[in-house]
Amino acid sequence: MSPAPSSVSVVIPVRDRADYLAQAVESLIATGYPGLEIVIVDDGSRDDTLARARELEDRFPRLIRVLQHSDHGNHGPGVSRNLGVRESSGRYVGFLDSDDVVLPNRFDAAVSILDGDPAVDGVAEGFEVQEREGEPAEDGTGESILSKLGPVPVRWHVDTILLRRERFLQAGGFSEELRTCEDLVLWAKLLLSARIVGGGTEPVALYRRHEGNTELVLQNTLLACLEVMRWTRGRAVDPRKVAVLREVTWGKTLFVCDRLARHPPAQAAGPGGGRQCRQLLQESRRVARTRRATALDRLGNISAAVVGYG
Repeated sequence: MSPAPSSVSVVIPVRDRADYLAQAVESLIATGYPGLEIVIVDDGSRDDTLARARELEDRFPRLIRVLQHSDHGNHGPGVSRNLGVRESSGRYVGFLDSDDVVLPNRFDAAVSILDGDPAVDGVAEGFEVQEREGEPAEDGTGESILSKLGPVPVRWHVDTILLRRERFLQAGGFSEELRTCEDLVLWAKLLLSARIVGGGTEPVALYRRHEGNTELVLQNTLLACLEVMRWTRGRAVDPRKVAVLREVTWGKTLFVCDRLARHPPAQAAGPGGGRQCRQLLQESRRVARTRRATALDRLGNISAAVVGYG
């Protein structure tokens, strides 16, 4: 008699995606993986997304669970994914954005690798990118800030990584401060503390790219690096990797500080906003040669005050 397949929980955070949610869920079901649990976390939707999620739960009661935050509010994808994992039951955990879809081979390689090697903490696989619905997909490859921290088998994406649940919890999950780049915090922590390997050669998900705020992503990349730097303190992390992370963070800090000072964001346009941006630039130049952790903290605090956490 064959052993039961390893249980896999996939968490889908969703807010105001009523038109996309069913496609995401149905793509997971279409994989035919027998040990699947789907956890949908409604993040304060203002449309009928929650009602659609409940309909899916009623259709597939053994597969799908629908959760909400205790205050039914909007807390961001990081908080929502972390809630979904805490409430999940799978041995392995994965994620899917509510407007993306997985491909039929989503679990073929990753589950086999994790089952076969207890020393592997997670499997990262490739994805395709679709700029607009109906357009052909492109291979999701490219340079990543993560590659500076160590060997990265592929460009990581939230839709295409499968982790041991206990390793996810040990790493502390996604950032709960950021609403973009919240996944970068987790990926960096995993590269610093876990063993992540590549999976199959074929992509396992389709990422639908939408127009976004590139300035916000740029700023939050810095805030993500600063958050990871704080996380490393007091932990048994390879000091060589920490040194690399510090250099990456300094590079991001100086670039973002200069950009903010020259082009203050909209939220800094009020009283004192311009002064904060100039202070940020002056401070970054003054402490640039020290590379001290306390200096990074100070710049991070000023950056957060200028751009906010979004």
